[in-house]
Amino acid sequence: PPQKWGITVHGSHYGLIQDNVVYNIGGAGIVTENGAESFNLFDHNFVARVSSNGGRQEFQETTRGIAREGVGFWFRGVNNYVRNNVAANMGEAAGDTEASYAFKYNMYYAGNLNIPNFRGANTSVAGEYTTRNGNNMPILEFSGNEMYGNVQGLTIWWLCSFDYDFQEGCGQSVFRDTVIWHTTRFAYYGYPSYNYVFDNIKVYGSPAVINDIYNSIWWYGDYGTK
Repeated sequence: PPQKWGITVHGSHYGLIQDNVVYNIGGAGIVTENGAESFNLFDHNFVARVSSNGGRQEFQETTRGIAREGVGFWFRGVNNYVRNNVAANMGEAAGDTEASYAFKYNMYYAGNLNIPNFRGANTSVAGEYTTRNGNNMPILEFSGNEMYGNVQGLTIWWLCSFDYDFQEGCGQSVFRDTVIWHTTRFAYYGYPSYNYVFDNIKVYGSPAVINDIYNSIWWYGDYGTK
């Protein structure tokens, strides 16, 4: 599909994205675009059959991976509540391996972000926002989510880190009560990130193919995590 995204939240805060179905779309299903989006609740949404419409390799350093690679839920920042969502059947472009995921957090060069101090704040007005380092913030909430039938499950880029460098003082993130099943390759792919915990994560795959291109494996390959 030529579409860019299904549902996009851009520079908006304290919203409710709930009970939506996104099906047969290109790029990504549900997206936060610039990273500063805060205190939005993504609850009980279903995203299925998202295909790549560009991949991630075509982008320059500052814009790489802007939700074109075939991802269910693609988040540029961490400061939202993500709970009880389901993503199924993502598809990556030929030759663009390890690009398509059910859920992806991408804080790659997130930079400084203006976070609202209260509901209805204007983040261009002094005193109504706090500037924070987007690579030095923990996940606000990730709980009760499910992903199945995908190329890959979950990936996190540059959480509490700038590339391999841990950002001092960044609080701990907890990924809770999530199910990942029947992924073709990695259930989780660990890119550079720090100070996070997986609590009650269940991964299911077929024992017959568990070693077939790393089927359903929890993977920390050649990237620094701590």
